[in-house]
Amino acid sequence: MIFLKPILRAVLREKRSTYRGAFVDESVGGWADEKVTDTVPAGAGEYIGGNMKIAITSQGTELSSQMDPRFGRSRYLVIFDTDTAGNELKVIDNEAAVQAAHGAGVATAQTVIRENVNVVISGNFGPNAFRVLNAAGIKAVTLPDATVEKAIEMARQNKLDPIEGASV
Repeated sequence: MIFLKPILRAVLREKRSTYRGAFVDESVGGWADEKVTDTVPAGAGEYIGGNMKIAITSQGTELSSQMDPRFGRSRYLVIFDTDTAGNELKVIDNEAAVQAAHGAGVATAQTVIRENVNVVISGNFGPNAFRVLNAAGIKAVTLPDATVEKAIEMARQNKLDPIEGASV
């Protein structure tokens, strides 16, 4: 965890300056100065839904693409914004993290944070990536064997539950 603390601090500093603040308890980053005000609807501990920005790991660039079961080494991140009139879809090429020798999960988490995402849907999350997402106030959801379109549909129907820890 020692090597992770500087990364968390840098990520949270960036998060605080560009988005909704950051809250880190003493066990994670050693400082706490403002509490996150989530834009995820009330009851988010029980479900995910409502107006939000969702990142989905994907093997392709289309809605019909299969989700990538890996968070850190996911080939693409599909960002879906339910707050926009046309429900915007943005595809991010995650090739740099895919090719990284180590730290792919943390690098991908930093990308998600820069995109101001509220929820990430993937097949699995490693412990370092999960800690970074959790510290930034981003909900992580696992969904095995689905398409990007199915993941969005399930989020819209409030059928997704955030996980409480890493899944691998």
